[in-house]
Amino acid sequence: MRCRSKKTKWACVFLVAAVSVFSVAPAAVCKAGESTGEDLDLTIANLLQHVARSNLIFIRNGVMHSPAKAEAHMRRKYEYFKGDIQTPEDFIRLCASKSTQTGRPYQVKLPDGRLLRTDQWMLSVLSQYRRETGQ
Repeated sequence: MRCRSKKTKWACVFLVAAVSVFSVAPAAVCKAGESTGEDLDLTIANLLQHVARSNLIFIRNGVMHSPAKAEAHMRRKYEYFKGDIQTPEDFIRLCASKSTQTGRPYQVKLPDGRLLRTDQWMLSVLSQYRRETGQ
């Protein structure tokens, strides 16, 4: 591609940069996933199991739910969004952070009564899981 004028030069630079990014980015994503060695399905199953076995109250759209109901809800959302999930963080963002209908963030009520956003709690659970499994 030849860029002859000053006006088209920036358009050419942008086009070359865009082509470079979009042709390299998918390979980088694959390599990143391969390098972690993290089994996505196993990690998400562990997160869901942690939800089900917790002694927390899960609050969705102002309504309190048991750990079992919260786990079932997140599992349904996981099945729906599975094609969009490439990392455990994607799972948390899409399935455990907020209502897709109202946009309200999910919360957990800790045993001491404090409220915490569910995505923050899940990220700490994920971090602990990775430490314990060496990932």
